[in-house]
Amino acid sequence: ANMTYACALLLFRHGSFLESVCDEAAARIYEFKVYALGLLGFKHTGFFEAVAASMHDRGLECFNAQHLSNTLYGFARLSCAPEGLPPAICDHMPIRLAEFKPQELSNSVYALALLRENHRDLLTALCDHLPHKLVLFSEQNLSNIVYALGLLEFQHEAC
Repeated sequence: ANMTYACALLLFRHGSFLESVCDEAAARIYEFKVYALGLLGFKHTGFFEAVAASMHDRGLECFNAQHLSNTLYGFARLSCAPEGLPPAICDHMPIRLAEFKPQELSNSVYALALLRENHRDLLTALCDHLPHKLVLFSEQNLSNIVYALGLLEFQHEAC
């Protein structure tokens, strides 16, 4: 995962190397590789299907907020996600909103907007949650959330 992320930071996009990284990926570090591959704009269908299967098999409760956020954001950067994975994450997130740091919430909602996942229950829960935590959010975090809500054409009186 660290090597894949380093490649992303260096903008090193060597196809056969990234293919081999995806082919040997370990389940416990999938989410970081999805994020890094998203930054590189590198799609690997077999790897992405393995990510979705692993997350489903292990259960989303096994993944922390950063893992869920990184996974959504990585897929959003690639404009693709395994069928059913974003809605499953959206169904899961409302009960865990308090675990998400402002950056993780911001990235998650922005990712959902890029994926065109208008999950009203999650967005309503987020908007109910935000007023109690606004002081923790940077201007960039709030801008990303407001922009994402606009892209999704979501309206809520608390936002």
